[in-house]
Amino acid sequence: MEMHSDRVEKLLNWCSQNNIKIDSRLRLHDGESEADDLADAEGVIQGIAVFSNTSIPPSTSLVQIPKSSILSIKSCSLSNVFRSIHEGMEDHPSITFALALLTEIKLAARSRWYGYIQSLPVSVVKIAAFWETDGGSDGGRAQRWCKGTEVEKILLRERMESSLRSFWTDVAQPILSSVNLKAEYADMRHAYSLVSSRAFYVDSYHGISMVPIADAFNHVEENQIHLETDYDVCSTCGSLDVCEHDEEQHADDPDQQSRQETPNWKSRVQHRFTDELDMCEMVTNTPIEPGNEVFNSYDANLSNAQLLCHYGFLLEGNSNDIVTWSMDEIVQVLNGDQYSPFVASIRMCALAVSSHHLSVLYDPPSSEKQAQLVFGVDAEGSVSTHMFGLLLVENLIRRQEEGELTHYVDLLPGICADACNLLKYFLDDEDCDPMVPNKLRGFSGDSQTLDVFPILRDICVAMQNLCEEKAFGIGLDPNELEGRDWGEVLDATPRTDSATRMAITYAVSERSMLESCKMAWEELSARLAGA
Repeated sequence: MEMHSDRVEKLLNWCSQNNIKIDSRLRLHDGESEADDLADAEGVIQGIAVFSNTSIPPSTSLVQIPKSSILSIKSCSLSNVFRSIHEGMEDHPSITFALALLTEIKLAARSRWYGYIQSLPVSVVKIAAFWETDGGSDGGRAQRWCKGTEVEKILLRERMESSLRSFWTDVAQPILSSVNLKAEYADMRHAYSLVSSRAFYVDSYHGISMVPIADAFNHVEENQIHLETDYDVCSTCGSLDVCEHDEEQHADDPDQQSRQETPNWKSRVQHRFTDELDMCEMVTNTPIEPGNEVFNSYDANLSNAQLLCHYGFLLEGNSNDIVTWSMDEIVQVLNGDQYSPFVASIRMCALAVSSHHLSVLYDPPSSEKQAQLVFGVDAEGSVSTHMFGLLLVENLIRRQEEGELTHYVDLLPGICADACNLLKYFLDDEDCDPMVPNKLRGFSGDSQTLDVFPILRDICVAMQNLCEEKAFGIGLDPNELEGRDWGEVLDATPRTDSATRMAITYAVSERSMLESCKMAWEELSARLAGA
């Protein structure tokens, strides 16, 4: 019979009392109290993790979690108090929920979630948002290593520490005092770090929630299990079935599709195999071998910068990583003007080149493309089609201003096609016409001749300069390194300084991506020069 740590034993007992069913083919491992040879890249597994006891096929429901057992704004002990606050904090729902979690932590054994809460980490999760204020010398040094990186951009954009402190002073303290619960701001940071690193969006009623057992599965890109839940429930009462609020909401907005009219609504209700109609399930999506840790994916598109900021860890070789430039940064490096008036032309060019599937370019996800232009380099060192489009349009604008051509927009489709065909040739694309260089020595349009060769050469130089400038601005000032390279600094950093080690590792990966990109465009530049 397997022995469990005290907190795992209490968690399992609580799960049983709350009708959470865990398949016997799974076991919970407590890395903070069990001593064995299981380890991650930085040492012993931290916290509770989930492992398989035997082989498990795909499409297997391994954990069933009634929604009545999850912790959310709607279900917490002070739900009536928090609902009104939550409605005014739409931009920061995690902050309000963190206060709800904090009240349950402070209620201790009086909370109906105590058996679950006692299994959570007792110290602040080392999310990057708290490195500077809650990480001591380790956190402060980690913060400096993130200078110029995507991590720094996220932190500056979100300013979570500032928002959290204001919420603590204006909202949290008065509420806690009114219910005679004593807490410090450090407790609020602890609760927020748990929400940031462990919470799920469950459905349109509960919203962001703590889902017991589901949050014990650690994250990787190539996950074997995922959370399934019916998101489309009544936002007023949480009912999965038809309820009185459906008619009220439909009457208020006749054009809005009712829940029972949504695809698969009826089949979703009927397929449930227990009396607990509304639940969350952990379902396998790939076969699982015996004795392996079972991983979930919090979001298949999370970059390491996002993981560090919101979850407190990173993955080796994360394919979602990206290094980005703002338009202002590009303008500064190129010594040009603002290109925002030419966004339509940039999008037109990006769309044209994306159909050529060039190895040195990548097409940003459609969700990102619709929201904004993405000027970036991905994990493979490829340049976004938006970046290529901007550099091409910038080049044409400059030539137009110098009188070399007029009405560049009329030339854009043809120039994009020619530039891509020329790139294919110099990238040794098998489908490329070997006569392309001779055919593209000149381009006739707008009563002028435009040679695409110098345009591509300029783009090659621009990309090299952008990568070099960006890489130079990343990480610690060279004077602080005392002549050591980054690898030596990482090796000399104690494993106990986990935030610094993660920050250095991340900075190294960004610089590596930029170096890879720079080398690719240097090689293209050399080939163009020799043509």
